[in-house]
Amino acid sequence: LEPALRAAAGAGRVLELEPPAGTLATEGDRSQLEQALLNLVANARDAGARRVQVRARRERRTAADWQGEFQRGEALPGEYLCLEVQDDGEGLSAELLERIFDPFFTTRFPGRGLGLAVVLGAVRRHHGVIAVTSRPGAGARCRLYLPRREGGAARAERVPHAARRAARPALPLQVLVVDDEAQVCSFVRAILEARGHRVLATQDGARATELLR
Repeated sequence: LEPALRAAAGAGRVLELEPPAGTLATEGDRSQLEQALLNLVANARDAGARRVQVRARRERRTAADWQGEFQRGEALPGEYLCLEVQDDGEGLSAELLERIFDPFFTTRFPGRGLGLAVVLGAVRRHHGVIAVTSRPGAGARCRLYLPRREGGAARAERVPHAARRAARPALPLQVLVVDDEAQVCSFVRAILEARGHRVLATQDGARATELLR
């Protein structure tokens, strides 16, 4: 996912990746979790961050650990996979923090206000938690907590054959991406190329017709 994360962070920003020391497993929809992580990095970019750190680790949480944190989701004691995005952007006041997951709420123009709502939706579908720490002028720290899952191979045996077949990666494709915003073109291209596809991208409609032919 690194090329897509760097595209989401944008040019001129430092993106630091800190993967876990070993393998961490969870069960879930890969595309939804990738989109959530990309949205958090893009949100850090829009908040004026110059440095963005992405970390992954195992973390055990107790009932006491959840107290006093701003969070959304199923905050239960247990073992979690934690995906963290920390930035040095403009940060948020306590009042804004309460509204960041509201659909269509945004502090920027232009902005759709859907990025963090999408993140929360993905977290809830995976029975996880998102916790956010921020204050004005001090950046933000967003943590996605996904329940750890053991014995995934045993459960996979019970998945219907059709579902296993549908879950297989698509063969490399040749994809034409057309968008009048250079950043969107670059972002989508990076995601597709990271999946092994060959991508043709353009911001011009006439050029898109030529490439399609």
